[in-house]
Amino acid sequence: MEGGEEGKTFLPRLPHWLYGVGRYNIFLIIVTRTAALSRGFQGRGVWPAVKAEGCGPVATVPRWHDGEVPPPCRSCSNPSPLLVDGGLTSTSRRSSIRRVVGRRFMPSQPNGELKRAISRQAEQKRDVMTQHITQMLAEIHSNFGIFDRASFRVDDSENIIHHLSGIPELAYLHQFYLDYKSALEAEFGKRQGQVRQPLRTKVAKSVDLPFIGESVIQTGHAKYLFVFEGSLASTEKLSVNVLACLWPLEGMAGPLHGIRRKFWCSPYDYIVDRLSITSEVAKHSYVVDAVRIGIPGGKKPDREQNRRLLQQEIDLLKPRLVVLVGKTAERTIWNKTQKGEEGRYFPVPFPTKTRSEKGIKKAAQKYDELKRKYEEL
Repeated sequence: MEGGEEGKTFLPRLPHWLYGVGRYNIFLIIVTRTAALSRGFQGRGVWPAVKAEGCGPVATVPRWHDGEVPPPCRSCSNPSPLLVDGGLTSTSRRSSIRRVVGRRFMPSQPNGELKRAISRQAEQKRDVMTQHITQMLAEIHSNFGIFDRASFRVDDSENIIHHLSGIPELAYLHQFYLDYKSALEAEFGKRQGQVRQPLRTKVAKSVDLPFIGESVIQTGHAKYLFVFEGSLASTEKLSVNVLACLWPLEGMAGPLHGIRRKFWCSPYDYIVDRLSITSEVAKHSYVVDAVRIGIPGGKKPDREQNRRLLQQEIDLLKPRLVVLVGKTAERTIWNKTQKGEEGRYFPVPFPTKTRSEKGIKKAAQKYDELKRKYEEL
């Protein structure tokens, strides 16, 4: 305040050329000067420092030129460092400098080394998730006793795992079954006194391997979970539920016909067509049977145990849509609680050609509705 005049505010004495300059222009001047200061460090051969969030002491590294990706921090080897100029440079400041000076201090496209580092990290994450899902499914199935060592003691010609080894497109599934078998063997050792109940029901005489899509293994979540009725395969064979292992091979032939003749007597193509199964649907699916546990003696299914088993699989994989294929699956699994989640549980008739004309039309409506649900998800 000057001259004793109260209530008036006077500007400090500034160079005359600053008066009349708008705030935005002053901001541009400040940012431009900051950029010029930063460029001065290049002449000295180093940037002040490179630091990533969460790493230790700031490390000094050789400078990089435009179009190159800055090297990782020597403290934490983080492949995505942030430029530090007396402190952590904010995104807004870097983008402002780019707009004013027309330069890119940190290019938006990573170079080959950074891409490979990111790819390795993603692959390691997928491996960890695959191991977790395999172990958890083995524990759940071992707890309910649906497999034992004898289940895998079949001749190679009767073992679906052996046949899948010759199909490159299913290499991920073949490896999953090998890891799953090893995890089950470890669980069998913990439960040596456990005895698997035989199945002699009208809808199930054995237990097939579950099918799991490649995306489900990698992410730990299933978009679709299909529940069929039960396996009528001989106990001398080890197969996969409704040969869903062939679902990813949409449109392929060759060795598949031999596998179908060996492990599946029903019209495979008709089931796939009616349920609108594509390789994309298969990639995000988990497939099991409703009846996998019988009461002592095995002549009737243990509905409560089968329901609990499926619920644990649902809790693990968190599917967005559970498709109950056939009346047995609907009666065995669909209880009052699940009827309250009609958006998640969807029953459809089992695809068969032995229906009346009226039954075929009614079933076709359900299959069309199922296809629309795929599209909604």
